[in-house]
Amino acid sequence: MELIYIRHTAVGVPPGTCYGISDIPLAETFPQDLESVRGKLVDPLPARWYSSPSSRCRLLAEALAPGDIEIDDRLTEMNFGEWESLPWKELPRDQVTRWSQNLEGPAAPRGETGQQLIDRNVAFFEALKASDEDAVVVTHSGCVHAVMCHVLGFNLAASYRIDIDFGSITRILIQGKSIRFTAINA
Repeated sequence: MELIYIRHTAVGVPPGTCYGISDIPLAETFPQDLESVRGKLVDPLPARWYSSPSSRCRLLAEALAPGDIEIDDRLTEMNFGEWESLPWKELPRDQVTRWSQNLEGPAAPRGETGQQLIDRNVAFFEALKASDEDAVVVTHSGCVHAVMCHVLGFNLAASYRIDIDFGSITRILIQGKSIRFTAINA
């Protein structure tokens, strides 16, 4: 079975903005970005499609999917709580430092921990794996990193050494107990 993870395309917020669970708009370049993603996909595409409920994922999935899309809340980006939609440079340095030193541990105020992000994405991944059906998942960078942590035994900090660009494709081939990444950030 193959799972194809697609990160949403570029967003319409100023660079340096902390956003996760916030429902922010896609960039004005969405039509061009959509065609770029479409050009990376090879037919036939799997019939099963899943998306984060965030409009930046859902709109991309709706434009690409040949049929119905299942929306799954486990595919939302990390909840940064009180940090959502603020410039990173304006966040309390002591809180950001504590968070960045252990991404699985402390959460942003009223946010979620990196471990919570991993746990819900692993639950989704394992359910897909058990279904033994090819699928496309349109989601966020943090969700792709969470799956990488699970499959490759990384912690979140190590996984972020691998870029997951806007509109990129990550392919995971599952054959029995063997799980291989056949493309990352393609």
